[in-house]
Order: sequence, then structure tokens, then C-alpha cells
Amino acid sequence: MTKLNIQEYTTKAGEKGYILKGAYIGVDSLTGKQKRTSIRGRTKTEVKLKFDRKRREFEANGNTTKRASDTTFEDFAVMWFDRHKLTIKPNTVQFTETILNIYLIPQFKGIKISKVTSAMIQEAVHKWQANASQPLNGRKRRKKGHSCKVDVFVRTLKAIFNHAIANGLIENNPCNNIIVPKIKLESTDKEIKFFTKQELDTFLEHMNKLPKNNFRNERMLSLTHLLAFSGLRVGEAMALTWEDIDFEAGTLSVSKTAVNSTIQESVKSDKGNRVVLIDPKTLDVLKHWKTVCKRFMLRLGNGAQPLVFPHIRGGVQDYKGLHYSLEKHCKRANVPYIGFHGFRHTHASMLFSAGATPKEAQDRLGHANIATTMNIYTHLTKENRVNVLDKLEKYISA
Repeated sequence: MTKLNIQEYTTKAGEKGYILKGAYIGVDSLTGKQKRTSIRGRTKTEVKLKFDRKRREFEANGNTTKRASDTTFEDFAVMWFDRHKLTIKPNTVQFTETILNIYLIPQFKGIKISKVTSAMIQEAVHKWQANASQPLNGRKRRKKGHSCKVDVFVRTLKAIFNHAIANGLIENNPCNNIIVPKIKLESTDKEIKFFTKQELDTFLEHMNKLPKNNFRNERMLSLTHLLAFSGLRVGEAMALTWEDIDFEAGTLSVSKTAVNSTIQESVKSDKGNRVVLIDPKTLDVLKHWKTVCKRFMLRLGNGAQPLVFPHIRGGVQDYKGLHYSLEKHCKRANVPYIGFHGFRHTHASMLFSAGATPKEAQDRLGHANIATTMNIYTHLTKENRVNVLDKLEKYISA
């Protein structure tokens, strides 16, 4: 056992006393930080006894500054989130933070975590369900605080209370018997946007007619062409480096994604890690862009850039800032604005038109769940639906 450094001191009244400064008693289970304490006594024995009692209290509660029963739901939820966010992706961090700040913390604010009951949680679930079920009244999106992700709220609550159990604050999880009723939702009629083949040709023709001595024009042309003919997510494309492209083999490797202005060394799902075959025309577009990009970067003094689609000043380009430019080009080309994700849907539509199976499309697009692929499959162009009907009629009459 470590010898305690108990020192003698004299009080202002001239009396002799003893003090133990900064003695280590363990790691706080709530904060993950080392806990130290200072103890005074009239004798060394008294100081030792006080220290032993303090250490036993710490071992029993895991927290010397606040008893378990005094910890509020809000305080513990924030501490849980501070740890949990280190294990999840940036987009999930933002989503979880929204759930906490808009739904969970306001609902249980000021309540001790040991006092949150199953009845309270069930009441909250019914309230969230009622809000989510309200009519949209012509709106395309639900109002703030009216999310339909009630099952996700309950899963998040369950994780928080499981962590509270692990830290000795409570004995049972009040979420265990919670019922999440099926929510009757008014459809938002979210349309899957994509170009028909003719619209894609019109858009690319417009982009090819733009002045060539312009970094942003050239980058937009190359980016949208790649998205349309590879099916990449825009974040995956913005994270590509030239090393990811094998011009000899005609492939590109997808293993990371851009989130805001940073590169995340993982994609949306395990299926997202993939090698995509690229057609010769798209390879030519990329080769041309590589030459153009290098010339612009050297002219601007930014040097060689490893990224395929960098910011004009070098580094990662936040693609959210490119939406306005894309919308402008769609308007000038007289085609509907489909957003960057619409090019991915366009590629899926072309795959199905070419006869690809849903499984083949799933592998190429990197969908974790084939249901996502099938959802896009049902939104073929009118021309394709007519073609399917023609095939059926020919089969029946044969």
C-alpha cells in the first residue's frame, strides 16, 4: 500500500493539525477523470480513518461529489453522450445530439435519473407519437419536435439507462417494457429525383458548352459526370484521391467519405467499401480533369492535390456549398433540379434500364440493404414502365 504523505501544520489559532493533500482515491465512473481529495484532522490516525472512509464511499458510489440518487437525467445524458460520440460517425453524432436536445432532455429535465419511471417514458412515447401523427397541412416536412423516429428515441433512452446501471446509479432499466405503437403517418410523398437519359444528355451538353478556362465549371462537369456514370454518393466522390483511381484497370476504390470539410475514413456501411468499374468515357473525363486541376492548383500556388475534387484553394471542398451552383446549371440547362443525390438515382435508373438485377445494382451502389435498391427500382421512368409492359404483352402473346 502506498504510504500516505500526511503533513503537520499549524492553524491560525496556533493549534497543531495534520493534512493529507491531493490523495488519489480512484477514477470517477461518471466523468472518467482521476479523483483526488484533501483531508484534515487533529491526529495522523484521524486523517487516515477519514481517508479510508472517503475511499470506501467512492468505491461504493463510483462518485464522491454527487450521490447516485442526486444525479439528474440531463447531467447523466450529457456525460453519456460525451463518451458515446467518440464511438460513432459525425452524422450520427449530430443526429443523436438533436434527439437529446429536442426530445429527451426537455422531457426529463430536472428529474433525478433514479426517479425516471416506465410510466413517465410511456407517457412521453404517446406524446411523441401524437405529435408525429399530426397532419402535414400541405407541408413537405414535419415541424420541429414532430419527428416520427420514436423507436430511435426509445433505443437512445435505453442505452442511457443501461449506462446508468453499469455505473451503479439505478438497478433496472425503465425502458425494458416500453411499448412503441405503430405511428399512422401522413405520407410526405417524398419523390425520388433523377434524370431521364434525355435529361442527363441535355444537362451534360450544357456543362460541356461552358467556358473551359474556369475551375468551378470544369470541376462541376467532371463531378456530375462521375456521379451519373458510377453511382457514387457525393460524399464518397469528394473524398476520392487520385490513388483511388486505377486508370489501367478502369476501376476506382471507395473506402472513405467527406463530411462537411473533413475526410471520414469509413463509408456509410460495410457494403459501401467497394471497387467500382468505370466506363472508358468517364475515365477520359477524369484524365482530362486531372490535367486541368493540376494546372489550376499550380497557377494558384496550391501545389499538387491528392484529392480528385479539391477546394479551389486546396483541401476538402464542402459539397453543401456547391448545391446553389448545381441548381443554377440545372435551371440554365432547362432540366429539373435533382440535387447531387439525384445523380446516384439516375445511375440506378440506367442500371435497371440496361437490365441489371437488383442484387447487381445493390453491389455497385453500395446499399447495405437491398430494400433501398428495390425502392429506387419502383421509381423507374415512364418510358421504362411502358417497356416492361411491352415485354409482358409479348411474353403473354407468344
